[in-house]
Amino acid sequence: MKKFLQRIKRQYLAYLRSDRNSILILAGLLLVSVLINGLVDYLPPKEGTDFSEIKKLMEEWEAEMEIPDNESRRLFSFNPNSISGPQLDSLDIPEPVKRNIISYRRAGGRFKTASDFRKIYGMTDSIYEVVVKYLVIPLEKPRSSTSRIDKPKVEALDYFDPNTVAEEELKAMGFTNYQASNLVNYRLSGGVFRKADDILKIYGVDSVLFVKVKPYIKLDSIKEVMVPSFDEIPMVELNSADSALLTKLPGIGPAYAKRIIRYRELLGGYYSPKQLLEVYNFPEDTFYGLEDYVYVDTLEIRKMRINFLEFAELLHHPYLSKEQVAQILDRKKKLGAFKSIAEVAALQSFDDVTFERVRPYLTCR
Repeated sequence: MKKFLQRIKRQYLAYLRSDRNSILILAGLLLVSVLINGLVDYLPPKEGTDFSEIKKLMEEWEAEMEIPDNESRRLFSFNPNSISGPQLDSLDIPEPVKRNIISYRRAGGRFKTASDFRKIYGMTDSIYEVVVKYLVIPLEKPRSSTSRIDKPKVEALDYFDPNTVAEEELKAMGFTNYQASNLVNYRLSGGVFRKADDILKIYGVDSVLFVKVKPYIKLDSIKEVMVPSFDEIPMVELNSADSALLTKLPGIGPAYAKRIIRYRELLGGYYSPKQLLEVYNFPEDTFYGLEDYVYVDTLEIRKMRINFLEFAELLHHPYLSKEQVAQILDRKKKLGAFKSIAEVAALQSFDDVTFERVRPYLTCR
């Protein structure tokens, strides 16, 4: 034992003086901690400490957390949109379903019909068949809404000329703001009402309104519209006509003539006079006024050589979509050059309508 103590002493003295002091201090702190910990249990409690408030709060918390037994649960009539938490707890349905009802309402969901209750996650057919008898969901009053194109009630009709009538006069006769505005804008864009039925071209004007106002339509101003006689209007070939020749057609000014030529260049030429209706903002009544004076020479059409053109060149055509161009090039890459235009029709993105539309502009040569 003596040798053991001497060995410990030698090891202790081998440390630096500062290290030895640190060891002594640490040992002293440990000894004090042990003594305090042992004496705490023997200290008398402070007199006057009142734990009644804490005990009361604990009892209330335990009461709230207490899960009612199955005997206190039952089924009763309830509105799933407004049932409170305590009422829901006493309802005899599975706990997960109750939690999902609360989560569904918190997310903004509402039960409009009993069948909506089936949306709740965890709701099985057997549970629903039992609970549906107790669901009480009041019918919600539909929100009143007015549409800009609702059928108007004509209140004070008077004779009017759609080519000259003012917007306010139309409103006074029962036209809605939407209808009156569309009629005036149609005139401003160059449209002319040549017969009473032309008013049906206006967006928002339906047959019910038209039947009521038709007896009051008077087209006095149409007599003053200057329409060139047949002898004064030249026959125009759309694929070769210049801007000066196009402006000789009824209803065609410099702006429309420029648009007709620009669209002709994009297409590669017209194969039908009806393609004029595809020109930007081209009025239908203008087309019907000049269709007897225009024709097309299909030999003037500039065709696209699909076996030689690249993606950007094919996509430049108004009738071809990105998907269609991609399928044309993919088919050519896998199976080689097209031998017949009919092979294009077999591609998935081409139906009968789209193929017939673009067919005059395609060639395999």
